[in-house]
Amino acid sequence: MTRIDYAGRRLTRIGIFYDGSYFTNINNYYTYAHPRRSRLNLGGLHDFVRQQVAEGEGVPLGYCQVVDMHWFRGRLPTAELSDTQLESERVWDEVLMSYGIVTHYLPVPVKAGQPVRERGIDVWFALEALELALLGRFDVVVLVTGDRDYVPLVRKLNALGVRVMLLGWNITYIGNNGLTRVIRAAGVLAREVTHHVRMEEIIGTGVGEEDAAADALFVQRRDRSAGNSHASVSEAQGPEVEVTGRIVNLLAGFGFITPDAGGENIYFHHTELVGADFRDLLVGDPVIYIVSRNDRGPIARRVELLEDEGADMAVSAEST
Repeated sequence: MTRIDYAGRRLTRIGIFYDGSYFTNINNYYTYAHPRRSRLNLGGLHDFVRQQVAEGEGVPLGYCQVVDMHWFRGRLPTAELSDTQLESERVWDEVLMSYGIVTHYLPVPVKAGQPVRERGIDVWFALEALELALLGRFDVVVLVTGDRDYVPLVRKLNALGVRVMLLGWNITYIGNNGLTRVIRAAGVLAREVTHHVRMEEIIGTGVGEEDAAADALFVQRRDRSAGNSHASVSEAQGPEVEVTGRIVNLLAGFGFITPDAGGENIYFHHTELVGADFRDLLVGDPVIYIVSRNDRGPIARRVELLEDEGADMAVSAEST
């Protein structure tokens, strides 16, 4: 079957492959250390990839489509994780599934109570990407990684005539523990690919109008200083009283919020979410909302994510 659309133009098919550990470190940096204090938005990132491929390949955006996405990461044994960590893993799996990303996990062994370095996941990553490329699935493979071990994979893809785009970050910052943390995309890897996108330059500092174009790459959050952050549900006498709280549960298109000032939980429908995708929400996210009512009782409307004032304390999240 030929890959020809109705206009006679060939589609540019894109496959995205995530190094899970690398992406998690990047995501934690933007969530806890970067001025934006927000998670990366996978949907926005995939749209960004299409735009970059369209520009790099010189084809219309509509002819660049992401057709396959894969996530690779090692995973600790269940017995080594707390209930909170297990819940966090489950929620993230649901996020990946909602975007159609295929997950690949390998167990991380633990010796003397300490996890051993991931082994074999990079081989699986490379074999999966190469096999699918050999089957003719992609015109462009996008790698979200910085590991020089993928240089042989890139060379094999080049030999097949498959173009490779690297989304790489080069970041140095001070972590919550006061230690310097470094995230790098290996130079030798960057030199082998067809298109190298320096993401830290695209995103910038997150301060000023020059970074507005990168907003779509993030889950949008509202400045906590805006609005009334001290109202409680019992104080909400009108439809325009803003209340803050935290998401405590997410289920089948509905979210449940515990108000900061106390009181019973309140629910909202996903259509009431402003500036973010329901799939990007996580339990524990701070929000601001309007208290209203329907025939079932109190309901939250115009729900917006807030900057998390407790982000600096998230040492465990940063180290995962």
